[in-house]
Amino acid sequence: RIITIHRSKGLEFPVVIIPDLGKGMNLRDGDTRLLTDDSVGIAARVVDAEREIHYATVATVVAKESMRRKGIAEELRVLYVAATRAREHLILVGTQTQEMLDAWDENWTDHRGPIPPGEVLRAGSMLDWLGPVAAAIGGETPGAIQRTFHTIADLEAAGTDILRHGGTTKIDPRVVAMQLIEPTPLLTVAPTDEVTEMIARLEQTYQFTAKTKVPAAASVTARTKSGRTAPRGGPGTQPSVIFNPVLRLPRYISGATTISAADKGNITHTVLQRLDFSRPCDQTDLMQQCDEMANRRFLRREQIASVDFGAITWFLDTPTGRKLRNCTKLLRELDLTFAAPAEADATGDQLRINSTDDPRDSVMVRGRIDAVIVEPDNLAIIDYKTDRIPASGVSDRAEFYTPQIEAYRANLRRMTGITRVDASLVFLSPRIVWDAPIVERS
Repeated sequence: RIITIHRSKGLEFPVVIIPDLGKGMNLRDGDTRLLTDDSVGIAARVVDAEREIHYATVATVVAKESMRRKGIAEELRVLYVAATRAREHLILVGTQTQEMLDAWDENWTDHRGPIPPGEVLRAGSMLDWLGPVAAAIGGETPGAIQRTFHTIADLEAAGTDILRHGGTTKIDPRVVAMQLIEPTPLLTVAPTDEVTEMIARLEQTYQFTAKTKVPAAASVTARTKSGRTAPRGGPGTQPSVIFNPVLRLPRYISGATTISAADKGNITHTVLQRLDFSRPCDQTDLMQQCDEMANRRFLRREQIASVDFGAITWFLDTPTGRKLRNCTKLLRELDLTFAAPAEADATGDQLRINSTDDPRDSVMVRGRIDAVIVEPDNLAIIDYKTDRIPASGVSDRAEFYTPQIEAYRANLRRMTGITRVDASLVFLSPRIVWDAPIVERS
């Protein structure tokens, strides 16, 4: 009989085989950020939003250790139940290396008494308990436990026989030798009505295919760019924008030291995200602030050279930049999460989402606003754009980003109750601030 350990409680058998004892124990309950333990209560990690880090507290360390000890105790109880089901012979099966087998003999053959608690708690599998016990009992009472180590050659030699439903079945030697088996000839007789109906069921088109194509979640950026081509704004020598670039090899493999246009954009966003606008923010101060960011590991030293300090100082000297520097409350990297109807979008008709006919279908849309200026009666969105485009292409590119901006506007209105939400796209390459007009809706 093949039976689970839990179902074997209260039963006994002449011979019991317990397999897979070398499998790691599942003690991952304590790996989450929020822990609940009967003895400790609720334990949470500290989240530092300003530094964007989280770290353990005394409560989480105590709770994690308590949960780990309880998990090990449960594994011990399960092993006890399994091992006490046998009346005559108990066969324990597990996988381990020869080196570990030798280490058990060397460290535990002369041991007397219980296994130390520290060793019990360090175990990663049940075999980590049984190996030292077998070595210790074998050294004290030879023959009490018979230990057999099977090599790979032993297993390969016995691999052609398998036990199935109480009998031994021989595996086809062609399968063992990985030889090609001729397929069974196709039937040439006419199918019956039953077969015809079965084929029709298998080949029918699923009537809810459209619903299977609706994503559970999507980003505002991906929805904005889905199926659309960014306008180039006229001929020029600037490189074209590619929204889905081929993934590059990691730096440690390729050895590349050049910084791509996409990387330069990410670096610029990182710098603008962390700038201290209360400081002078001139060329010298910006370089000093970037040096401080490198010391804090937000940037690498070689990335600082790719920052366009001239574009940043230009922006901070514009009316929008001065408003950002002088505001009393500024939210940076503001995350938005909202439900968008699958047959429309977050704003009514702009954001592209695979459509269905069911109004109950919705998509969780995620977005992140670079900066939001908060005033008592209005909000102002600032979105940095590092697109390498000429000045003549700004209008077309801004129109391309309109669905994204309108999605931000609509959901900020919904969440804050503030009806006036201004928005500005800051194109750093051509050095143009484009103030997004309010889109009127009927």
